[in-house]
Amino acid sequence: MGEKQSDQHNKMVLTSDRIQSLTDGIFAFAMTLLVINIDLPKAPDKLDPQLLGKYLLSLRPDFIHYVLSFILLALFWIDHHQQFYYIKKINRKILWINIFNLLFVALFPFSTSLMGDYSSQPVAAVFFISNLLVIGLFLFWNWSCVTSCPDFLDPNLDNDVIIREKKNRLYFILISLVCLVLAFIVPEWSTIPYVLSFFRYSNFRQKTRNSGNKLPRRKRRGIQPGEI
Repeated sequence: MGEKQSDQHNKMVLTSDRIQSLTDGIFAFAMTLLVINIDLPKAPDKLDPQLLGKYLLSLRPDFIHYVLSFILLALFWIDHHQQFYYIKKINRKILWINIFNLLFVALFPFSTSLMGDYSSQPVAAVFFISNLLVIGLFLFWNWSCVTSCPDFLDPNLDNDVIIREKKNRLYFILISLVCLVLAFIVPEWSTIPYVLSFFRYSNFRQKTRNSGNKLPRRKRRGIQPGEI
């Protein structure tokens, strides 16, 4: 009876390699699609060369949101990869959390395009920021679920890193909520608070590097603490 329960348990416990590979592919695809959403002239051969500069200047909102979105997706990918540096095994619940997270990652190029084309519309800003908020919530949920199962984690993981990872995700969620409020007041500038998350991220990674230096030397995989 005990052996049957053990077999059932083993079937529910999975390695993390496959979900990491899927995540890398979806993030790479979504980050590539961001630039495709910047519209070119309908008929470039008929466009007056003297108007090309004005046309490119008119695309400023598209380029600004492209850069912002690319960096934010990169930070999400780094955070996900950082989490899975410590995660050795997952169960089906954690698997589905990551799959649904990827659903919103794949949606993000559309959100960016919508924000670029209708940056002055509150609806577009709310949609864009909500997309980011949901991705942040899933990353927080993923880390919370994994850290509640110590057997899934690297045994050398410092508890301070667990707490700081949660604080970092909560900080991003708070920033997103502030952006949502601004989306109803000044939608064109509602994403400015995300710039603060870049500075917070750099400070957080510096602390993680210091904690990572305390770990014993061993064979490591993926992105190590403080490498990025």
